[in-house]
Amino acid sequence: MKIRYFVLLAVICAIAFASCASTAAYDASRFASWVDEEAIWRTVSNKSFKTGRQNAPTDTQINDIMKLVHNTPTSGGAKDFFFLVLKDPAQQQDVVGQGNASDGTITVMVFTDRVLANPPRNVPLSQDRGYVNAGFACGYFNLAALSYGYGTHYYLTPSGYYGNRPLRAEYVATDTKPPIEDVYLKGKGYQYFVDGNYAGNPTGNADGAYYDPYGNLKFVLAIVVGTLDDTADTQLTARGYPANWAYAK
Repeated sequence: MKIRYFVLLAVICAIAFASCASTAAYDASRFASWVDEEAIWRTVSNKSFKTGRQNAPTDTQINDIMKLVHNTPTSGGAKDFFFLVLKDPAQQQDVVGQGNASDGTITVMVFTDRVLANPPRNVPLSQDRGYVNAGFACGYFNLAALSYGYGTHYYLTPSGYYGNRPLRAEYVATDTKPPIEDVYLKGKGYQYFVDGNYAGNPTGNADGAYYDPYGNLKFVLAIVVGTLDDTADTQLTARGYPANWAYAK
């Protein structure tokens, strides 16, 4: 009898807990205040991340971050961007420079569509929207990374790649560096999906079509993500432009 009583009590408690949990909605309006209070709005200087794999975003966190990126509201609803996640420290430093990334970070390469003059896929050239949508996606990426407590550093110029990157054997004779897309997209087998009802899909397939990012997408920037080293120097997001908004008169 006692066993039945305790089982019944446990069931009642579980139902009550589930009921409370279902009615307790997340207050998203607190997000902006939380970011401010936790001071994670700071732009992290390069070399300001902790090392060690335990300080890097996990695969589960990366998947969640990319889900938000995929749902980014964009111009025309087009997802005309491609994010490539580098976890290997050597690859990361190849792009952003020695010492600017480690096993404690990931580096995300951002590519965008419709900005190449002569892509293999015949699409209308719309550079402005291509860059703007990639910018929207980066903003949502940054919010998702901040929500996990990570810091970010953006590289508009991949200093490692264009700076001191050693030439591969096939380029030594001409003393030229290959395009960064050649190294990180060419022959990799990545798939880039274009929706069927989008004008940039020339196949006419209502279900959409997959394309090779190489030749169709252009590198825009790289983002290093990791845990902020509190002892390292950091910059403020407001540095240089402390009040850059106003109400229209």
